[in-house]
Amino acid sequence: MAVVDYIKTFRPAHWVKNLLVGAPLFFSGGMLDAGSAAVAAAAFAGFCFAAGFIYVVNDLVDVGQDREDAVKRNRPYAAGRISRGGMAAAAAGAAAAAGAVAACIGDGYALMLAAYAVLMLSYNFFLKKMRAAGVVAIAAGMILRMLAGAAAIDVRVSAWVYPEAFLLAAYVVAGKRIYMDAAAARPSAAEELLFRALGAATVAVYAAYSFSRVGVEKYGTSFLWVTAPFVALAVWRYYLLARRTDRTREHLQAILSDPVIVSAVFAWLAVFAALIYGPQLVKHI
Repeated sequence: MAVVDYIKTFRPAHWVKNLLVGAPLFFSGGMLDAGSAAVAAAAFAGFCFAAGFIYVVNDLVDVGQDREDAVKRNRPYAAGRISRGGMAAAAAGAAAAAGAVAACIGDGYALMLAAYAVLMLSYNFFLKKMRAAGVVAIAAGMILRMLAGAAAIDVRVSAWVYPEAFLLAAYVVAGKRIYMDAAAARPSAAEELLFRALGAATVAVYAAYSFSRVGVEKYGTSFLWVTAPFVALAVWRYYLLARRTDRTREHLQAILSDPVIVSAVFAWLAVFAALIYGPQLVKHI
């Protein structure tokens, strides 16, 4: 047993998903405000603690299945490097840390964090066995992260975010199911159709927002549309990645190690940052 095994059990690589907690800060133009940035950072940490708790519980519940999986059998608990008691202690510590952060930030954030934890535990115990319910649960988890971030710094989330976040999350989950099963069998016609439809809808809704009056008024620019090609590129590349049959790494690792997806996301963020923060920086020059 080693400290590194406990760290691996908390799945820090997966905490990248919790960056969505900071999305309201970034898109509201508040990144340059030190107070708001500090609160958002604490909110992010709270979700990382909560996610760590959920991952530990997931490993305890799925240990039998994990030991039969070529990739997941190497997880510390499945490999026998951490005891059941050690896992219980890790879960308790992570839950306590998440609760402490929530208590410091406020009731709105605490409510969203609690709802997220309950939803993800429900997903791990039974919702993931139901395809449609599982997709909805993951999509709802994405939205709850953003709502928690908005509650933490007291800003409103645009109504456009909800359908876009739902479609993107559903697309990612549909692709994950195909990716996980690709080595054993080709996706059914219905799964393939759903995957393509979700990808197309994700790009279409984002493009519509980038040209909408709401987007133009919110960011004060008519050039929001220049970010749309990066979204389309990432969606297309993910479609190709999900259909690979040589699964040698976990789903998230495959995404984070793909140079096209990573480049598209960073380019999208860079352009958005220029549109939002460029005018602010010019005023201070």
